Amino acid sequence: MENKQEELIDVTDTVKNPVKKKPVKLKAVTVPKKEVAIQSETGMLIQMAMKQSDTDIDKFKLLLELKNQEEDRKCQKEFETAFSVMKSELPVIEKSMEAKDANGKVMYNFAPLEDLQEACDPILSKHNFSYHWEESYIEATKSKRITFFLSGYGFTRSNYFDSAEIPSNKYANAIQTAGIQASFGKRYSMQSGLGLIVKGVDNDAIHLSFQDGVDYAEDIVWLKSCTNREDLLDVFKKIVEKLKKSNDTIGKGILTAIYTNLKKELK
Repeated sequence: MENKQEELIDVTDTVKNPVKKKPVKLKAVTVPKKEVAIQSETGMLIQMAMKQSDTDIDKFKLLLELKNQEEDRKCQKEFETAFSVMKSELPVIEKSMEAKDANGKVMYNFAPLEDLQEACDPILSKHNFSYHWEESYIEATKSKRITFFLSGYGFTRSNYFDSAEIPSNKYANAIQTAGIQASFGKRYSMQSGLGLIVKGVDNDAIHLSFQDGVDYAEDIVWLKSCTNREDLLDVFKKIVEKLKKSNDTIGKGILTAIYTNLKKELK
């Protein structure tokens, strides 16, 4: 009879020295976030209306108009927020240029347009703003209206400056005075539109000699007595007509500059 012996397995060694398992490296899995489009109540109403076959056309147009108004308000808010941030970076402008008469006497100081653009353009571009001007002629006042448009973030804001007609004189011909008129309007509309601070007394193009004050005292007092723009314009027209009859182009230039300055002060 054959003796069978069971093979005994010593488990004590396994307990003392457990089998080492290789560590399993877990790969991090990034789950992409789903963009959740938050629609306004008006947007949802438009979608519902589009799914209905019996939608009232007039009501649908009204919903579209309301939606556009919402977008405009959103764009304007983004514009104003960005403009507020940018404005703190805009520099104070110095009046670096002198205007002199034929004798070399300084008549007034001013900040030329190219100085404004050189100082402001890089900052405007950095904050995603752009600008341009448009010109129109105002027959009633014989003035050139320069409108400054500032655009950004889907919104455009504008303001204008009416630059009074400057007659040709011994210092500048008709073409040159037209250019001066446009440049003057662009400077002031840009300063106003961006809220720029210009250092120095605001004496641009308003320099009176003692003799000028004597010669045009009555007209100056007449203009300064006006309390609103309507009266000021009426008085200015009468003065201009009087100066035309006497062919006084120098006086017209002086009083036009005074009229322009006074008009800015009256609301």
